[in-house]
Amino acid sequence: MAEVKSTQMTSLAAGSKLLPSADGGRKRQFYAEYLNGASTLAIADTIYLGDLPKGARINHDWIGNISTGTASCTLDLGFRSKATGTVIDVDGIGALVAVTTAGAVAFNNGSSLTAGLSYVTTEVVEVYATVRAAVFAASQKLIVEGSYVQD
Repeated sequence: MAEVKSTQMTSLAAGSKLLPSADGGRKRQFYAEYLNGASTLAIADTIYLGDLPKGARINHDWIGNISTGTASCTLDLGFRSKATGTVIDVDGIGALVAVTTAGAVAFNNGSSLTAGLSYVTTEVVEVYATVRAAVFAASQKLIVEGSYVQD
């Protein structure tokens, strides 16, 4: 029977060294909590959640835990350059994730993570959420957790 090699094994066979984000790196946890104030966040408002370091491979296990929100409210979870503020991927981690009903939601359908894709940061990036479709509720709480591999 024929055998093929993974990208990592092909690289090693060619004599290349693997980056920690590709093999043997440390899994680290991202965590951010946000409690909205007494007023609502408008559509297209953003919530800056935190940073990921350069060379971090974003894993496919990002989740949110939310309190009850407004009907039809969704969030995109993306990342932008820390240095310039330039958006790299507005919905790279999660796209149009419903945040209407209290409970856990998956932020793993983003354009940088689906369809067999993975993403390694080439610079320090800011992770942020963008309010879509309907306003974010007053006093709504959002917790975002996810892992990445680095060093």
